[in-house]
Amino acid sequence: MAQRNFTLNYTPDGVFLTVFRREAGDDKLISAYLLRKHLQAFNLRDVMTAYLSGKDSVLIAPKQAESVLDDEVGVQVKPDGSAAHAVLDMGDEAGARMTAEKILSALFAAGVSSGINAEAVQALARDPVYGRRVEVASQKPPVNGRDGFVRYHFALTHSNMPKDTSDIRVDYRELDVFEDASPGQLLATRTPATSGEDGLTVTGRALPAKPGKPANILCGGHTALSEDGGELHATKGGRVDLINGRVVVSDTLLIKESVDMSTGNITFDGNVTIKGAVINGMTVKATGSVEVGGIVEASSIEAGGSIILKQGVLGMDKAELRAGGDVVARFIEHAKVVAVGSIDADVIIHSDVMCGKRIKAVRNKGTILGSNARAGDEIVCKVAGSETFSQTLLEIALDPRRFEQLKEAKEQYVKLERDNDKTIQTLALLEKRPPTPEGEAMIGRLRSTLSAQRQKIVELYYEIEEFEKAKMEIMFGKIHVLERANEGVKIVIGAATPYIVNQPVPYATFRLIDDAVAMVSLEYSK
Repeated sequence: MAQRNFTLNYTPDGVFLTVFRREAGDDKLISAYLLRKHLQAFNLRDVMTAYLSGKDSVLIAPKQAESVLDDEVGVQVKPDGSAAHAVLDMGDEAGARMTAEKILSALFAAGVSSGINAEAVQALARDPVYGRRVEVASQKPPVNGRDGFVRYHFALTHSNMPKDTSDIRVDYRELDVFEDASPGQLLATRTPATSGEDGLTVTGRALPAKPGKPANILCGGHTALSEDGGELHATKGGRVDLINGRVVVSDTLLIKESVDMSTGNITFDGNVTIKGAVINGMTVKATGSVEVGGIVEASSIEAGGSIILKQGVLGMDKAELRAGGDVVARFIEHAKVVAVGSIDADVIIHSDVMCGKRIKAVRNKGTILGSNARAGDEIVCKVAGSETFSQTLLEIALDPRRFEQLKEAKEQYVKLERDNDKTIQTLALLEKRPPTPEGEAMIGRLRSTLSAQRQKIVELYYEIEEFEKAKMEIMFGKIHVLERANEGVKIVIGAATPYIVNQPVPYATFRLIDDAVAMVSLEYSK
């Protein structure tokens, strides 16, 4: 039994409280003990006042017979069921001692049925701690499911740059641009999400686990999905790309000369390679990538993949290039360029360029001049603006199209939630009716609809989550000027206060500090 610091002495002169030593918490322990003794003609307040005054022995009640107390145990369960604590009340030396069986009985009586720590119960019975809460049961937390994921068995990104060479000259004829697939080649495998494992409170209430985010392989042209949706194979040889989330094996259309009136506009389901130029007024559309060997004039190119210009674009303020991947060129002049991926050019002059990832102009002159350049992650150039104060904007911003996509996803999510509620209500009404063949068929169709709605709701939830994450990541964007930012260049990052360069500055990085764009020492490394 634990050593007590006080005792009650029943004598012919009355009942005396004798204190051997004083420790923190003894006042509460003595109060609880005296109340349980049911002494006659006893005033607890007077007794505790005398105790706190430092007296070692205090007459607390007149002569009377003693009632012997046993050790008792109370149980406190947290409101959320996450834990249960035992609190022991001290008995008399002549009373019954605390046992593990008593503690367990008290736990069961309090509704505790799970997560009981047998070692803690045994230790508390063996070496009692009185008047203090001791945890003897705790909940089993839920284990959330793992997200499913797709593993692609081909390179998802390419440098779109000249392959490594010891020559000083850059050979734009040899670019790391694409990867070939052979018939039957394994292109992707899926690992399904797991549902997780539910937890349990100490009172036996289930704590649902959060299921993992599902993952699906999206099948594109010339590919085939296995019956279980776990593997994707190429059905023919060709160029393999991931385009808007779909794996596509595509043929390539080769135009040996220029795209002009003799060829007409080009629309092709796959990749297009043009050996010559794209002449004024012509249009090229491809679901894959577009590669042009000559000059792109005041024309239009739209690609689901990347646009690779071995020369560049002289757009006369009429050219427009849109790519679902990257755009790579030696020069971009008087053109509008939009890329989901990155934009890489030697020079960008008097153009409007926008991309979801990075704008890079570091080869040769490496200049962005008289242009509006907007990127989602980073902008890197050697020289920004010019000494003649040509208006130049460098901005880290989310593609406006993504804001529209976010709005559409949220609207679709709300509508699906409403439709899902209606489906549940209709299903509940049908299930209450007497069964009929027609009713059972309707119930089956509604259950299928309900399952599809729930799957789509989960997919939209994670899509919206990714959009919101992208909005936050803009605030970490940086703009690096490797040689010189000229006077008049405007630097913008998100909705923060912009930075206007008021005199030429060398070797600088611009990033957010305290909700405003600030200039710091160059932080760029290749």
